[in-house]
Amino acid sequence: MKKLISVCLIGLVGSVSFAVANSDNCIEYNTIKYTTQAETTIKSDSILVEVTGYATTTLDKQNSVENQITDSINNIVKSDWKVKNIEQKTSNSGAINITIQLQSRISQGDLNKLQQVIENQDRSSGKRLVVKVLDYNPPAKEVEAAKQQLMIQLFKDTRDYLANFNKQTNSSYIIQSMQYTDINEYQSRNTVMLMKSAAYNESDTSNYNPVAISQDINIKANVTFMEK
Repeated sequence: MKKLISVCLIGLVGSVSFAVANSDNCIEYNTIKYTTQAETTIKSDSILVEVTGYATTTLDKQNSVENQITDSINNIVKSDWKVKNIEQKTSNSGAINITIQLQSRISQGDLNKLQQVIENQDRSSGKRLVVKVLDYNPPAKEVEAAKQQLMIQLFKDTRDYLANFNKQTNSSYIIQSMQYTDINEYQSRNTVMLMKSAAYNESDTSNYNPVAISQDINIKANVTFMEK
């Protein structure tokens, strides 16, 4: 994941003064308010995919077949596959129809490999795999980590800016408050990474053209300086 962080000082909003009661005295404080913001771009380097395995077996081989499906998926693409759902239905003949769904985050290259192998799979074995793309967006924990990093960056830059401001103006302001606002709804620039050609069909993965996807994150801070 690559992050590009930029910080922009929007500008001073204004200077005001307020009074604080302290015993019998009324102390006035000068304040300065301004807005600043920082943004970063997260490039998605993983894709959330779901592979569904279908098989028909007998009761005594049920567990073995479930393990075979899981192993076959892991042999195609080594990853941390999580079993999300298993269904078994018994037909009138007594055979058991198994459906097992596994999910994992994999790279674009691994997705292409998975699609190619599944396209050419041997259906005579009684087992069948189907792959489905669920999400190209970065994981929520990466988005949250980026937001936290932006807040830290904003605070550091504000602190440095204030130190220089005090030096240049011979002032003694301190940071009174910083209020962060998440001004993004986290809409990806390209919500579809795999664009289909006009001649695309479900059994032909060669018509997939990968398109880079990135997600912008923008945090704004309303800052108040108070003169000591």
